[in-house]
Amino acid sequence: MKLALLDTTARADTPEQSAARREQMALASSGRFEEVVEAQFMRAVHATRRADAELRALNRLMAEDVGSAAFLRQQTATMERSDSRPTLGSIRAPTLVLVGEGDELTPPARAAEIAQGIAAAHLVNVPLCGHPADAHWTVLVAHPDTSHHPVSGIAVEVRLASAATLVCNYSLHGDVGRVRVSGAGAGHRSDGLWQHTCFEAFVAAPGAADYYEFNFSPTLDWAAYQFTDYRDGMAPANLTQAPGLQVRRSPEQLELMATMHLAGLASLRDAPVLHLALAAVIEDQRGQLSYWALEHRVGKPDFHHPEGFTIELRAP
Repeated sequence: MKLALLDTTARADTPEQSAARREQMALASSGRFEEVVEAQFMRAVHATRRADAELRALNRLMAEDVGSAAFLRQQTATMERSDSRPTLGSIRAPTLVLVGEGDELTPPARAAEIAQGIAAAHLVNVPLCGHPADAHWTVLVAHPDTSHHPVSGIAVEVRLASAATLVCNYSLHGDVGRVRVSGAGAGHRSDGLWQHTCFEAFVAAPGAADYYEFNFSPTLDWAAYQFTDYRDGMAPANLTQAPGLQVRRSPEQLELMATMHLAGLASLRDAPVLHLALAAVIEDQRGQLSYWALEHRVGKPDFHHPEGFTIELRAP
């Protein structure tokens, strides 16, 4: 089991917060729900997005879909929530704690408090994001037969920026100085990247036997392969454009964002839905490898297995 805690706090409402909620509930109950939605939008989104008319319209549609009655129930439940900080230590599952760096409603300090209280948690601050940082983030877990030191956790955000553009943002947390990054580093297509530190994505259309494998090295080298069936018929994938890679590194975090252009891949470019498996191979300074995936079957690591394609993305 894995757990994700997005834009939240472990604390109970303060009297001031509950009073503000009651004011919003009174407005919603008197037929002025639209005013509540607009006020919340200005506090929820990042300061750089408050003039975004398209985002405002999307937020309004989402609020209309929820409705004022559900809003009232949500606010009541939030006000009745108890302080859960004393029980954070009882959580044993690998936990992603995600927060927008500009979140005014549940600030990053509250997310850090949760992460500090959960032994298997790692914290991700989403840049240029306010309260609704609920993009499709997931957590990779280490294979039980491999040591995961010096890595404390790996989170991944995936999204379809367009029908033929897939974006994966990998965020590794731990002692990055002890993670070995090997390779030429020229940003070229290169085989064998999985023998060292490498982030991976496997993509397939629903019901199709064939699938594609993408490998991304922090050196900016990359690889792409097509398989006709499970581990069969491997050949270089015919891409119309090389993946775009960006890497950021600090002592505690290694981030790699990969933009994949799928237009040249016949079985993917017109698919209304894509199925994904995500993985990573991490090499430490001693040359030992750890294997990370959304989930692991019994036995040796196998990133290709059909049961690993657990993420479903729909074209925008």
